Amino acid sequence: MEAHFPGSTKVERKFPVELIEISPGRPVDVGSTGVCVSGFVVSHPSGTPSLSLRIECDGKILAYTGDTEWVDALLEAGRNADLLIAEAYCFERKVRFHLDYATLREKLPMIGAKRLILTHMSPDMLGRASKLQDCQAAHDGLEVEIA
Repeated sequence: MEAHFPGSTKVERKFPVELIEISPGRPVDVGSTGVCVSGFVVSHPSGTPSLSLRIECDGKILAYTGDTEWVDALLEAGRNADLLIAEAYCFERKVRFHLDYATLREKLPMIGAKRLILTHMSPDMLGRASKLQDCQAAHDGLEVEIA
């Protein structure tokens, strides 16, 4: 926690925080919850390896890219996910350490995710969000059900 957010362990919270270390390529069962989390190394500076996450529970799969430019590890992280939540910082402009929608859209058939929600969008991407037909743009208060 200190590696990503210096000083954060000294902040008093009104709720408990339990940290579980995730190593790339080693799925982790989260206690007795029936949740399994796998991490995949992506490309974004953070002080420790940045990971895309694949979360499996009750036969459903949720994948999250996190901040990253395109890396092939995203293929495995999102493979056949019921829901892929991906950053799409720009529509097609390449920005180091961030995904663009054009690249993501090109790779989607190889990933095979059933549903896509975009997040971490710049004004460029937000201005086009209402025109997207093959995915949904995240917004504050969005509630998602994975059926």
